[in-house]
Amino acid sequence: MKLSVVVPTLNSGKIALERMIKSFIEQDYSDKELVIIDGGSSDDSLEAIKEYEKSIAFWVSEPDGGPHHAFLKGLTKATGDYAAFLGGTDWLGKGALTAVADEWERTDADVLYGGINTMHQDGTVTEWYPTKIKLEGVYYADAIGTPGTFVRRPDMLRVWESAEELKYGDDSYLWAKLYREGKRFAYVDCGFCLATFSYGGVSTTNLYQSAIWERKGLIKAIEGSEDLRLRYLSEIERTYARRLYLLYQKLLGEKEYVNVMRKVLPSDREFILFGVGQFGEDCMVELERLHLKVSYCVDNDSDKWGKRFHNLEIKNPDRLREENGAAIIVTSFPYEEEMIKQLKQMNFSNDNCILSFRSFPKYLYDYLGEEIFNNTGNIDAIDIIG
Repeated sequence: MKLSVVVPTLNSGKIALERMIKSFIEQDYSDKELVIIDGGSSDDSLEAIKEYEKSIAFWVSEPDGGPHHAFLKGLTKATGDYAAFLGGTDWLGKGALTAVADEWERTDADVLYGGINTMHQDGTVTEWYPTKIKLEGVYYADAIGTPGTFVRRPDMLRVWESAEELKYGDDSYLWAKLYREGKRFAYVDCGFCLATFSYGGVSTTNLYQSAIWERKGLIKAIEGSEDLRLRYLSEIERTYARRLYLLYQKLLGEKEYVNVMRKVLPSDREFILFGVGQFGEDCMVELERLHLKVSYCVDNDSDKWGKRFHNLEIKNPDRLREENGAAIIVTSFPYEEEMIKQLKQMNFSNDNCILSFRSFPKYLYDYLGEEIFNNTGNIDAIDIIG
């Protein structure tokens, strides 16, 4: 099986581009090719390309229509059975191609994906392994990463050709479209990240436009199906709001953000936390930031009953049957739907009694809308660590 790595790049710089190229050359898998589509860089990027030209199957440097156009151009020049996208400042993990090929031998999957590192602006690196995320999440969020994910090249070319107007939302459209078509996805469980995504590309510097394009792509992927629309449109909107969350906070400033959120949340009510895992921990930190008080916590895990969480007693959820007018904040990602159903069986109303910590961004979005972005000048220039 031949693996193609296609790299759209523009002014990535010699050092970064050389790192990417060397990560490809040093792969211990032999049936591979590297295609670089440079959009006409004016920095020293071409020095790296020319220095390693013998290891590059095809490269060109000329103005193009942006990352999507460059990637499509690269796909038409590639000859591999599978192809993956990599930015000019990204790089492959050692042994990544062999791990992908081994998983293909086991599964013959159409899409092969794995863990991804993210290098932030401050130089810190975080690992992300999408093993616990439901694959159906491709319909409404970034359920799998883009760098290092290999797709049958004819499928990728076909879908991306139909998504040219989506710009930065085309990768989300690609995963959702292929999943809807019944293509087989396989997770490469190799114990390390297949690639490192480096902050600085269009998806991290053009955050507002990137969020708009991703929402557009996901909606396009489910169009024509009333069932998919009913199941996932609200999740698409929640994901969109979450992507705007950091922008809201940056534009409002800390003091005004706190003031607005205290208006958004029912601050005249008693708060009770439902769930004391890591999500609950994050919620408590946020509520303390907003100067909102929690009375006590409940959890479905009986082993936690009677113990303390942020110096609050953890109780049996049945205790909630005695509440009248309290606001229950559900703090779980994988079990949120079941927990909300449990609360409704206790006659709590979703309209005025049940809150979701995961929906805090959506509450803020519903309150502020997008008017706040109309007079901010160049929203893409806002410096936010991804």
